[in-house]
Amino acid sequence: MKISCVISEFDPFHNGHKYLIERQRENGASHIAAVMSGSFVQRGECAAISKFDRARAAVTAGADLVIELPAVWACAAAPVFARGGVSIIKALNCADSIFFGSECGDITLLENCADALISESFKSAFEKYNDGATPYAGVMQKALMDTAGAKCADVLSSPNNILAVEYIKEMRLQKADFKAETVKRIGCGHNCPSVDKSFASASDIRRSIKNFSYIKNYIPKSSLDVIKAADAAGDIADTRLLDNLILYKLRTMDLNSLSCLPDVSEGLENRIKQAAESSADLDELLSGAVCKRYSKPRLRRAFACALLNISSDMQSQTPGYIRVLGLNNRGAEILKSVKRSVDLPVITKASEYSERLCGVQREIFKRDILATDVRGLACEGKTAMGQDFLKSPFIARL
Repeated sequence: MKISCVISEFDPFHNGHKYLIERQRENGASHIAAVMSGSFVQRGECAAISKFDRARAAVTAGADLVIELPAVWACAAAPVFARGGVSIIKALNCADSIFFGSECGDITLLENCADALISESFKSAFEKYNDGATPYAGVMQKALMDTAGAKCADVLSSPNNILAVEYIKEMRLQKADFKAETVKRIGCGHNCPSVDKSFASASDIRRSIKNFSYIKNYIPKSSLDVIKAADAAGDIADTRLLDNLILYKLRTMDLNSLSCLPDVSEGLENRIKQAAESSADLDELLSGAVCKRYSKPRLRRAFACALLNISSDMQSQTPGYIRVLGLNNRGAEILKSVKRSVDLPVITKASEYSERLCGVQREIFKRDILATDVRGLACEGKTAMGQDFLKSPFIARL
């Protein structure tokens, strides 16, 4: 039995995801586990498709087990996102490998980049270029150029490469004993509006999420069925419906509270506060607070964390539980092996959390519940609170 794990969002599950899993099966994986973002995702928005529906789509289209990446780490910059995902895979204590898509498709190059990022020479170079004005990504590339050369620096110009490097880096830092494997990404690039015969980017599919005659070309039929059912139930989220709620939240937070948000430093809380008090909507707020140093994705993540009461201290933790969202027979085999070795509680019912978790981990689980409740406000159907307690893991029989 070879258990391979992937860190994912699957918002929605599309042909590119199916291709990735199929290639990993060809690489010898008998069991596939996905650690998947919950109700909020890394772009700092609520997921278009609910975590319950995405788990169903993933299991019916190729994954064997879907575990939730809690909101605290799902709604975070790449290094924190990777730390959360790798921590959960390590805690499973049964994974043989982690796999991921990348633009370069070269695992040796990605490993060289990750090794460079944790070297002392990179840290020195980073401090040299970190002048407070250059964007973080630019500082990273300049420092990596000095440390490992142009080829490695160029790797960080592509989003899937960046995540791949962060996954490997975290494996090194956490002394994980599973191997890293990559599948070269094909078709459209990240956030690309163009498509080819079978592949479109997740962002392009989300933009056309209710145009079923269009998206059916780029997602598996089982995933399309899930999306159609979600649409009929009014359970497809439009994150723009949360804009006023975010603006209200930011206006009512004091500077100290804003400074405790993840990724808010170097006086960013002042920019956010001033922009929130003078802006009529979220777009104006983003335009007022964004600058070279603080990108829109960074601000959106900070705003989402404000909405969900996620602090920097929470993000400094590692996940303390394994929440199951979906599985099939092979997924049950993974869980069986996990229960013999894992130190973390495996939660299949949300009602178990108050008894099985304590301290900060209980508070972190509450953020998952809150994220689902808030996402419901962005849906046409305005789902009632407490969906985490009403939904059971999706189970498929092979």
